[in-house]
Amino acid sequence: MKLLIKKPEEMTIKVRIPGWSAKSAMKVNGEPVQEIAPGTSALVKRTWKDGDVIDLSLEMRGRIVSLGKLPENIAIMRGPIVLARDSRIGGPEMESVIKPVVEAGSFIRLEKNANTKPGSWMEFTAMFNLESYKEEAAKPAPLLLCDYASAGNAASGKSQFRVWFPQLIDPRRITSR
Repeated sequence: MKLLIKKPEEMTIKVRIPGWSAKSAMKVNGEPVQEIAPGTSALVKRTWKDGDVIDLSLEMRGRIVSLGKLPENIAIMRGPIVLARDSRIGGPEMESVIKPVVEAGSFIRLEKNANTKPGSWMEFTAMFNLESYKEEAAKPAPLLLCDYASAGNAASGKSQFRVWFPQLIDPRRITSR
């Protein structure tokens, strides 16, 4: 962001750092600003002049949000954007149980789809373990996700979409009372 002010002025600029951005960085005129914490506001007090530049970088890694214990449901987000499965863009049945391939922490690798389908603003490919009824586990498979705002945008009105993905119950995680 480039400041446009008529004359130099001492003031404090407050920039909100979203709670979902675990790794944020802010620079003023190329110089790093310290003490950037998620879910807080960065305060920069100085004499500002015309043309000063504030650069804010937010973490946009895919992350997994969990809801419930038994059964557990998960959603996938990229920054503030909720992602969804949409029947228009293919993949296994919407009722299929899918488990994301997780990186360190609760992050998932999202690759931007260069060939976005009509009616979608954003599409990402992510790796998922698909439910398997065989002795051996199925290999991870790529699935397309789109932004929630685009999900279900079909002229025919025959598109299903899902944000919350139910997970299989793992009996090892059940604790007795």
